[in-house]
Amino acid sequence: NHAQARCKKFKKIEHMRKIILLLTLVLTTNILSAQNQEWLSYDLDSIISIEMPNDVFELDTIAQGMRMYQIYSHTENSTFIAQKALFEKENQNEDLSKLPYDLKSLKEQYNGVINGISSGIPYELESKELIEKDKYKGYRLKFKDSLNNPTYEVEFYLLNKHLYSFFYVGLENFDTNEKDLFFNSIEINTDQKISQYLGKAQSYRIGYVFGKYFFYILIFGVIIYFIARKKKK
Repeated sequence: NHAQARCKKFKKIEHMRKIILLLTLVLTTNILSAQNQEWLSYDLDSIISIEMPNDVFELDTIAQGMRMYQIYSHTENSTFIAQKALFEKENQNEDLSKLPYDLKSLKEQYNGVINGISSGIPYELESKELIEKDKYKGYRLKFKDSLNNPTYEVEFYLLNKHLYSFFYVGLENFDTNEKDLFFNSIEINTDQKISQYLGKAQSYRIGYVFGKYFFYILIFGVIIYFIARKKKK
């Protein structure tokens, strides 16, 4: 009986050793996998660069007449997206530009962006925060599900004529470390000529249009006047 008891005890200890060894192997594999996950820096253009893990895919398309360029990647828990979209046509007359011209008009444009993003994400907008990176203003949005779990986080900046937006998606397992690594890696190349206020105030645009057409009317009137004088002669 004592021998049988010792044998059973030995088998239990051996079984526990195997379980511990298996758990150790699994844990070690996960740690090594995480350590081997390489993050590399990618350029959206000459102004913005960002780091992403693993294989990175790109998409260059035109949506509703506006060109959009996007890069994205995935890990087991997360999806990372960085995109650049033309906010106003490249050939737009600068005197008629509807881009922001001061902080107030920038915030108004951003409110439209926030509403557009919120309508496209099927989760509740939890918070929105005006942020600043290298003196440039942007916004950070956070979304949550019905159980108050975080799902999406978004940052965006309007620089020159492009809207740069960055999305972190973690629906099943929101990885705060990966999310922070992603957003903290955003770099703005301040050596480039960048402005957030390329537009003109509405009053200026109205004055510009009025002045332009007044000039045409004036020229037209002068031409009619000389034609009438010639006919009289």
